[in-house]
Amino acid sequence: MPERLPSLNGLRVFEAAARHLSYSRAATELFLTQSAVSHQIKALEAELKTRLFRRAGRAMLLTDEGLRFYAHVRDGLSRFAKGVAELRTDTRPQTLNLSSTPSLAAAWLVPRLSDFYHRHPEIDVSLRATTALADFGREDVDFGLRYGRGSWPGLRAEKLFQPDIFPVCSPRYCNGKLPQTPQQLLECVLLHVSELSWEEWFKSVDITLEAPLRGPRFHDDVLAIQAAENAQGVVLAEEALISESLKARRLVRLMRRQHALHARFAYYLVYPEGIKLPRKSQVFRDWLLEQVKEPAG
Repeated sequence: MPERLPSLNGLRVFEAAARHLSYSRAATELFLTQSAVSHQIKALEAELKTRLFRRAGRAMLLTDEGLRFYAHVRDGLSRFAKGVAELRTDTRPQTLNLSSTPSLAAAWLVPRLSDFYHRHPEIDVSLRATTALADFGREDVDFGLRYGRGSWPGLRAEKLFQPDIFPVCSPRYCNGKLPQTPQQLLECVLLHVSELSWEEWFKSVDITLEAPLRGPRFHDDVLAIQAAENAQGVVLAEEALISESLKARRLVRLMRRQHALHARFAYYLVYPEGIKLPRKSQVFRDWLLEQVKEPAG
């Protein structure tokens, strides 16, 4: 059995009196009378069978035993306060501020967030979908989801995934008579996205183009994917951005798996270097990395 400890209230009074070396200042801080402080100190000294304070003229000083005891009490109360603060932080509502590219946010992250909220109802995600890079020094941002080479000054970048790129279309396209070979794709309506090159894809399957490719052009992946879901043509898409559409059969994959093109860049979770992540950030990071490991549809 552990030795019985003095009352926490007595220890708080002693810590304040020892810190101020004054009963009156301790009384003011703790909203007590000076008499109440004196009573608590006497009771503590009686329980410990040790004098904790001594007088030197008009000054109040700690005894040698009091000095040693004060160091332990100060340390212990500080640990108690820290533990209470962590518990309160863990249970009260918190907001995690996240910046993401619009396409990844709409097609990959948002469909998964309900799982995060189910597991962590105490954390609200404030999501800003933008192509502008978040300025962690000036903006209230906890994490950024970025697409690139993984090197940004002053930021730690954790790789999430490097997507494969391949042709997809609606199963309703051309009344269900879908192209079966790369050559047949040249007869289709090709939907172009600014960052994904049909020319590069055809080169990867050893097809030489005799003329510039035509077709509708989009500056946003999500819009091009939506057009493909509406049977308007065939689009080159990143696997991560169409996983939900593939599962729901709004889109189907064309060609064989060896005809996939590996993206030059990857998606990263970024945040400032040299910081200790608070619990809300650590929880979101762990959940996000778990989502990345899930097999694609």
